[in-house]
Amino acid sequence: AKHPKSWYEGLQGYSGSDSLMKEVFEYFDPQVDFSRYDNDKDGTTEAINIVYAGPGQTWGQGLWPHSGWSNERRDGVKLTHHQMTDMPGKFSIYVFVHESGHMIFGWPDLYWYGDYCTMGNRANDLNPVAINDFYRADQGWIPFVDITSEDVDNVTSFEVTKPGEFCYRYKNPARPNQEGLVWSYVRNTGRNKVLAGSGLLMQHYDFSIEGNSSADKLGLRIVHANAAGKSSDAVTDQWPSPGSTANTFFKSGTYAEFSDDAYPAIRWYNGSKTGLKITDIGTPGETLTFCIGENCTEPSSSSSTATSSSSVAEITVQKIALETTLPISDNYAPVTLDLNGNEVASIFGIKRTEIEDKVEFYGVEPDGTLNSKTT
Repeated sequence: AKHPKSWYEGLQGYSGSDSLMKEVFEYFDPQVDFSRYDNDKDGTTEAINIVYAGPGQTWGQGLWPHSGWSNERRDGVKLTHHQMTDMPGKFSIYVFVHESGHMIFGWPDLYWYGDYCTMGNRANDLNPVAINDFYRADQGWIPFVDITSEDVDNVTSFEVTKPGEFCYRYKNPARPNQEGLVWSYVRNTGRNKVLAGSGLLMQHYDFSIEGNSSADKLGLRIVHANAAGKSSDAVTDQWPSPGSTANTFFKSGTYAEFSDDAYPAIRWYNGSKTGLKITDIGTPGETLTFCIGENCTEPSSSSSTATSSSSVAEITVQKIALETTLPISDNYAPVTLDLNGNEVASIFGIKRTEIEDKVEFYGVEPDGTLNSKTT
């Protein structure tokens, strides 16, 4: 740096940060080929991280930790995205992860949300809470399990899930691409150790609301198991409260179900009923069980049938016709087929969440051979 830290901290807004970033780029330009960090070859580097010694001084000014951008161009690429993190004593992993969430994935600050995600409150600097399962599923790190009104009304088997294994999603039928409810099993161990409880954590999302910019307009909010307020009520505490509570989580005992009757205040943002019903929520442990609707059968056993001293495993082969538009190209190109999870599970007599473990998919080549290079 060409100046002492106080010089950058004293400039208006983030202009001090902009000045320091320009100096950093100039200093490292002879040593670094920045084009190597344009992974998707779109002419822009993916991420640049800056960590400096000492604490940030003033919120929203100078070198205060933030995710930013620049118009600098080096080695034929734009150095667009960067984040800056302070290091007051011990290195705060929370700040680094939080700002990287802005920079790399575009995740918003989750004000009025609580400790249930690193994009929310600063619950622990050295062991920050994990990214919430809704954002993880949106990135494809864990699968979505889509629930429909038919699932709620019909007889199904109990769902069994491990912590962070699946993100269940129930879309608003009137606004399926914008609004919905999601839930997953969150256990207060590992990254989530700081949370006050374990169980099903439910969230209400609306993509038409950009981020959590004001208390009465939340793009993502927690549906508390002990909630009494309406879905559209303004949340009182922004930061660092509301933290987390054990009664946020749905689990056996007092909060063992969710339905429109049990939670008359929880509605879609237009005021209509959700139609979602979850019952018989179990006790948090290595796994958690719950029922979609109220007519569930016990989970089927996965053990094989034994005959004398040998085991016999039944293998079912089922053809499912799918159609997709193939790209016109002289080279191989990836093609995505949207499988109907309910149909596949029904054909094989298993649960949707068991498809990944119990079903293998093969493509049929023109000569009739099977291609196993499918995921």
